[in-house]
Amino acid sequence: MKELTKSEKINMNIKDISKEVKQQLKTKYPKCKFSITIERYSGGQAMIISLMSANFKAIKNFKDISKDAIEFYGNNRYTPEQLKEMQERSYSQLNHYQLMEEYDSDKWCNGIFLTEKAHQVLQDAIKISNQYNYDESDIQTDYFCNNFYLHINIGKWNKPYTQEE
Repeated sequence: MKELTKSEKINMNIKDISKEVKQQLKTKYPKCKFSITIERYSGGQAMIISLMSANFKAIKNFKDISKDAIEFYGNNRYTPEQLKEMQERSYSQLNHYQLMEEYDSDKWCNGIFLTEKAHQVLQDAIKISNQYNYDESDIQTDYFCNNFYLHINIGKWNKPYTQEE
């Protein structure tokens, strides 16, 4: 796909963008099911990409998390039992900025440890959606100017992520 200009991005409707993103994700990851929804509100608009099911485990098992990571994130914040409970959730809102970093098995993403495959798939989802986004925001001057905000989830609050065979 050719690089879009800012003008082309501005003139695209978020509904059309979400359809294009969904189609590209479906083509690249045919064994994954994504839910892509949009929200419009007075301060802008958002695209919510949720990985609903796939043929791989998305959230690591607690036993697969290193002792160093458990100690680091548990140090005066969470007990190992609380960390285990967080890992057993089937829904989680993720930090898409952390997902843009290289995968690190000892680093969590907004409270959960992802598998490397889930990290890669969600990182690609962000890259695909960012083809249609621009962001000229400057938080130091309280100036926000973008095409849409992006939210990344595993599952939804009312429908958990499932691992398909």
